Amino acid sequence: MDTCFDWPDRHSHRRPHDVAVATVDTGFQLTWDELEARVARLAHLLRTEFAVGHGDRVALLAESDARYFEIQFACVRIGAIFVPLNIRLSAGELTAVLDDADPRVLVHDPGRSAAVADVADPERCRTLQWDEGPEPTPYDVVSDPGAPTVPGRRAPAEDVAQILYTSGTTGAPKGVMCTNGALAANAVNMAHTSRCGDRDAHALNFVPLFHAGGLNIYCNPVLYWGGRVTTTRGFDPAQALQLLTDDKLGATITNGVLQMFERIAELDEFADATFPSLRVTLFGGFGPNAPATHVKWLGRGTVLQLGYGSTELGPMACMNEDPDEGALVRGEFGRPVPSVELRCVDDGGAPLPTGETGEIQVRGPAVTVGYWGRGRDGRTDDGWLSIGDVGYLDDGGSVHVTGRLVERYRSGGENIYPAEVEAAYVDLPGVIELAVVGVPDEKWGEVGLLTIVPRPGVTITLEDVHEHAEGRLARFKIPHHVQVVEQLPRSTTLKVARNELRASFAESHGARVSRAAGPSAPPAH
Repeated sequence: MDTCFDWPDRHSHRRPHDVAVATVDTGFQLTWDELEARVARLAHLLRTEFAVGHGDRVALLAESDARYFEIQFACVRIGAIFVPLNIRLSAGELTAVLDDADPRVLVHDPGRSAAVADVADPERCRTLQWDEGPEPTPYDVVSDPGAPTVPGRRAPAEDVAQILYTSGTTGAPKGVMCTNGALAANAVNMAHTSRCGDRDAHALNFVPLFHAGGLNIYCNPVLYWGGRVTTTRGFDPAQALQLLTDDKLGATITNGVLQMFERIAELDEFADATFPSLRVTLFGGFGPNAPATHVKWLGRGTVLQLGYGSTELGPMACMNEDPDEGALVRGEFGRPVPSVELRCVDDGGAPLPTGETGEIQVRGPAVTVGYWGRGRDGRTDDGWLSIGDVGYLDDGGSVHVTGRLVERYRSGGENIYPAEVEAAYVDLPGVIELAVVGVPDEKWGEVGLLTIVPRPGVTITLEDVHEHAEGRLARFKIPHHVQVVEQLPRSTTLKVARNELRASFAESHGARVSRAAGPSAPPAH
């Protein structure tokens, strides 16, 4: 079977009048026949008017919109590489990404015109506004029935289709390369685990399409199989609930980060909400409310999925496919999806037996071939990729993620992984969110700092933290400090900005930080 066929070309012949992509906020939508025509014209425009050739990069700076997909498919058709950019980045951050990707053209929506003028070097990169707004642009050719086209073609599996930039919370952003073959392999994986291959599959997307979580978890797999994608331009919990319960819209699958589903579940209307067509729901991320939020969504007629993955891994490497309210409490992130191999290794790279904690490595056709300009960074000679996660495999084959190597800290010679400590406090009464980092300590080298966002009116002391951990954590893992904040600092991808927690501790040490002292302090080691 040719897994790297031209998606719009194929489905325009099989289901020409079915809706392929749509944008809720504007009412813009395209059937497969219309999408194919626009892709063919845009491909010709990029090739002839903008001199985009094989391997050239085409960047996009825009809110989530159905046009993301026509730009992506036009790039694939001419062998170019699609580079969606994070609209939340500062001008300096965007400039750094553009310097790294070095695109030949930067497409944007009308709302980014000023930002584009600030960051695009006209000597290296031409700009193109898409067809929305009062003034005509060259992009308007996509709606011209008489415009020249580029016909569909087989997309070589080894060609890079996307470069997706990581958030860069631990250094300079890196461009994750995704090939046509990887996109196809991920679509097959998702058909096996998440019903993306259903004839009537309809993905409702709230996640920014410049992230792998929006573009590649469900949207691209659904389109690969000929389904429909409907996207919103941003996330609003009330709008999300209304769309998910709309039987006329008929969304069958959705995903998002934990905080999105927490906010939806907090709405008064959620208590009586039913989801007539929704079959599969996936949420990623972790926090103290995760088990409770998970339970709230169970029994609503949709399969709740928990998974493990990253931009580099395809993005989904493991999946809990069945509704199980205990899986999250047990720390299970599912078994490897069909074409993925996963193992844990020690510091020397030797595979570890079941139950032993080490660095997680993944191998498979959906895994990235590397980072743009950095070759096979992070890969072993036999194809295993490490992204810095630490965990173990249980007897049932499920992966348990216990932390990040870069977040690991050493206290008295013992390795401590923040995720493992955080899991012990998810049910600490009165806590909304929490995070753990290592901070310097004269006696032990490093000790744990627990940063807490409490519920209004709740006071949590260091003694409360110590008592809660008894019998749950080894004593050397129990945090020595507690820091109370109104909200956790987060990156543009909603990851906790742990470096800011350490900086905050350093600035406020002795003022807003509770220290372990006297009889309330546990024997740390």
